[in-house]
Amino acid sequence: YLSQMPSVQAVKEIYISSFLTLINEPNPGSGSEVGLGLGLGFDGGYNSNGSSNAREALFARKLELLYERHSDVLVQMARGAYQLRELIHKGEIQINNNHNSNNNNTKGRGGGEGEGNGAIDGEPLNFEHLHECHAFLDRFYMSRIGIRVLAGQYLALRRPPPPQPQYNGNANANTTTRSAGNTTSTTGGSGYIGLIYQHTSPYEIIQQAVCDASYMCEQQYGPGMVPKVIIQGRLDLTFAYIPTHLHYIILELLKNAMRSTVEHHSVGMGMGMGMG
Repeated sequence: YLSQMPSVQAVKEIYISSFLTLINEPNPGSGSEVGLGLGLGFDGGYNSNGSSNAREALFARKLELLYERHSDVLVQMARGAYQLRELIHKGEIQINNNHNSNNNNTKGRGGGEGEGNGAIDGEPLNFEHLHECHAFLDRFYMSRIGIRVLAGQYLALRRPPPPQPQYNGNANANTTTRSAGNTTSTTGGSGYIGLIYQHTSPYEIIQQAVCDASYMCEQQYGPGMVPKVIIQGRLDLTFAYIPTHLHYIILELLKNAMRSTVEHHSVGMGMGMGMG
């Protein structure tokens, strides 16, 4: 059923169009000068032929346009899931959990594939019970992350490296830290290789995520309703990672944790949560 939603159909067309564009793109280099048709001459060290450099630059520009075109896919897929949920809620799509007969049906729409679920046999299903649909979305998002990391890394290697990440100095206003080591870290140069920062600090990113989540929590629930976050452990550790990805993961975890904490505890009960 999800594949029938207009937003998901639009995403399908985007992927088909992008695939056809890429497979019809001529090799940006020649023979041993390139790898996998993506060209390794972004620094001028491999493609000594000027025309090869020009073709590779043109390919990179086309890839960048495709990269930007796919930037809204996440929202479009979420919209498709919302459309399906609304149709099920309104009764325009009825899905019964009956394993002994093909009892899935729709009103005004064509039937869809059977869905694995955990609901009671014979009872109408809601969107949360469509486990095969959720499994598909998980696979789709994992694939999308991998593709965008590969394309983003290739494009980032062609650009000057960004400056060392700077974090909001006010991020620790709603945090308490319990350090098991030195929290000061230094790096030489920018520290970036493409999208990857070689000295990513989980502590600093968590601080920024706490600041962002606290602001959202205050906007949603009001002043005085933001739980205090305690960060503990080896705050001096760093590792090679994509900082924006780590920030997104931590922010989503904090948003869920703060919402749960606020909704299950009243003001004045010493709301708090820990990370470490």
